[in-house]
Amino acid sequence: MSLKAFLTLTDNKLREAFLKPEYDPTKARAKVIASLDKAVEQFGRIEPTKGKKMWKVNNKNIELTLPFAIDGEHVFYSPAERFPDLVKNLKAAINAGELDSQLEEGNTASPQSSVTQVAGGEKKQRAGWSPERRKAQEAAIAAKRAAAGK
Repeated sequence: MSLKAFLTLTDNKLREAFLKPEYDPTKARAKVIASLDKAVEQFGRIEPTKGKKMWKVNNKNIELTLPFAIDGEHVFYSPAERFPDLVKNLKAAINAGELDSQLEEGNTASPQSSVTQVAGGEKKQRAGWSPERRKAQEAAIAAKRAAAGK
């Protein structure tokens, strides 16, 4: 009888809520502000910036990719000379808490997707591995394990 009572008090549907990290708006704001400060610092350098950055310059325009969406968009464009002002205004909105809901949604979403933009504005879905390629890869891994004696 006590096992039945135990099982009536449990709910496996709570697993998702249990595994979801607790959202702290202060930490999320600080992380994005730090990234934006780094972007402005990188933008101001004379020498080329190495590594991953959240902005690109082309034809005196800048593309800013955010880790969260604003009005459904992750990527924003602006004239390059306005970039510091753009970031300053974005930081003010973040510090004021105007983007907390977007930051929380962006905490789980990623601006990188398997959809890529191609010429003409159409979107093309990446194919990934074919089932045949996946089977060949699994067979190769199994052969290596067998050869190693595992």
